[in-house]
Amino acid sequence: MLKHKLVDFVITFMEEIDREISELKLTLKARGRFIAEEFLKRVRDVAEGIIAKYYDTAHYATVTKAVTSMPFVCTRQCVRKGQRHVAKLVEQQQDCVNTCCREEFYSMLKDLLGE
Repeated sequence: MLKHKLVDFVITFMEEIDREISELKLTLKARGRFIAEEFLKRVRDVAEGIIAKYYDTAHYATVTKAVTSMPFVCTRQCVRKGQRHVAKLVEQQQDCVNTCCREEFYSMLKDLLGE
């Protein structure tokens, strides 16, 4: 009888932990999406200005592709970096957006604008 109670307790405990972990993962994924969206909002205005500048040039297609694809590629990499450590996912994503994405974007701007 005692074994059955112990087994029931362990099963219930594991189900509760699994439920909490699932909720935590959903929350972290939502936060990761929010971070990526905020970065993309900041980048969009600058990107539209660059695209407009090259509208009537031969480099329009190349510039448009580079400017529009870089933020998505970078933020996707930021999300992947944090997937191994669920507890630190939000911090790693935010650090990635604050450092590598911003640096990559500004280096691309310098290359495109020749500055």
